[in-house]
Amino acid sequence: MDDQISIEGWAHPDGGTGSQVTQVQLSFDNGATWQDASTLEMEQKRADAKVFSWTLWQHRISLQQAKEYAIDGNITVKVRAIAKDGTI
Repeated sequence: MDDQISIEGWAHPDGGTGSQVTQVQLSFDNGATWQDASTLEMEQKRADAKVFSWTLWQHRISLQQAKEYAIDGNITVKVRAIAKDGTI
């Protein structure tokens, strides 16, 4: 089994809307393609309730796959969060 790299962080939407982050995506090729984060942990609220909290996320990628994205030994990762209302 390949060694794995874990990338993790937190995301929050515009605080004025109370729309929860429901998707986090990562790009290893400068935004040409996007991968969904492996794990999301978010506050559970009613569908019509406003949410003013963080969404924790984690993504695991194999060391071999990460090396395929490397340029001069460096890997650049772009991350975007998408809220329930569709804002990025």
